[in-house]
Amino acid sequence: MAVLLWAKHRSYLSGTALLFTCLGIASYASANLLLDPSFEPGIAGAPDASSGDVPMSVSGPWSGWNNWVPPYSAYYTQSIPAEDGVQVGKTFSGPNGGIYQFIAANAGDSYTASAYFVDSSSDPMQDGETDDVRMIFWSGPNGTGSSLATDVSAGVVSDLSPLDTWIPLSVTAPAPAGTESIQWMAFFNNPNYQGGSLFVDNGSLVDNSAPVPEPTTALLAVIAGIPLVMRRAARKGTDRSSGR
Repeated sequence: MAVLLWAKHRSYLSGTALLFTCLGIASYASANLLLDPSFEPGIAGAPDASSGDVPMSVSGPWSGWNNWVPPYSAYYTQSIPAEDGVQVGKTFSGPNGGIYQFIAANAGDSYTASAYFVDSSSDPMQDGETDDVRMIFWSGPNGTGSSLATDVSAGVVSDLSPLDTWIPLSVTAPAPAGTESIQWMAFFNNPNYQGGSLFVDNGSLVDNSAPVPEPTTALLAVIAGIPLVMRRAARKGTDRSSGR
């Protein structure tokens, strides 16, 4: 009898598990605060770089700089295989370069910044050059006011990293008192003014202190309906076993 009831229940539970999976992921996934984190064309106004590198100063949510080539901007590019999608962010030059976004922040909250970097054989990094991901905390909105703190990933990508291999980096830190915005940055350190480029993809900025979203109404309905489904399945199994 128990085996028969389990067989009956299993089909109901499988459907319930699927709903839990679909709705649960949507409800509890951490929100990425960055716009167009993978530098993809057409998202938040980002340009299409399929015909050649496009300066970030043209359009899109990202900003950045280099110190060698007018308009001294960072770029959207499809010149190398992306970690995800078709485009990545690119910058170069000495003594440094960077790609960034400003995001509103809450003082006292813990944040994690992350991204993937690659030392590309198309423009390999040179001795002493490093890539990192960092957060710069500002006292005003959109990077205004004063810089309160800078936190940098412990790991870096450099000329010693394996070529053409996307490597994740991350840093977690609390927002100091008085913080109103975070400057998420992919940073290229080039102290010797050599060749080589920073390539970055799949950026992320997450507020670890944000409240966990409550389950959706649909998920609550599924939870509430489980006992009823179980009782009905048990009743049908009993009726059939007794010949009714």
